[in-house]
Amino acid sequence: LGGGFEYAFNDTWSLQPSLFLTSKGAKKDGNSINAMYLELPVMAAARFNVADNTNLVVNAGPYFACGIAGKTKFDLGNDTERKVDTFGDDALKRFDAGLGVGVALEFGRIIAGLDGQFGLVDVEKVGNPKNMNFSIVVGYKF
Repeated sequence: LGGGFEYAFNDTWSLQPSLFLTSKGAKKDGNSINAMYLELPVMAAARFNVADNTNLVVNAGPYFACGIAGKTKFDLGNDTERKVDTFGDDALKRFDAGLGVGVALEFGRIIAGLDGQFGLVDVEKVGNPKNMNFSIVVGYKF
């Protein structure tokens, strides 16, 4: 959930900064991580007219994110669980950053597309796990 704006350099090239509230997580072996981030992607976009009132938009650029909430659940066996704050002392790091890519179709003011994010920061204090996220985008241009 979020919003952004577009600064057009010409009919093809533009810059698209945005601010989103995103949810990311993982599940494995009965354990689950749920994380909410405040995310700032800054995408460079190229727009190609494919039909009347229809454009193909390809974008790429960095994103920066700060973890703001979430719960992590550990399955301890014997129907016992332990829940902790996702960004607490023994959990995920709050800062995340990486590269985003996307493709979308603009039908007049309606936007539909696919985005992918590839984290470059180790978000866990042990090991080197990174965030990876794929999204379906639906939007409206005011």
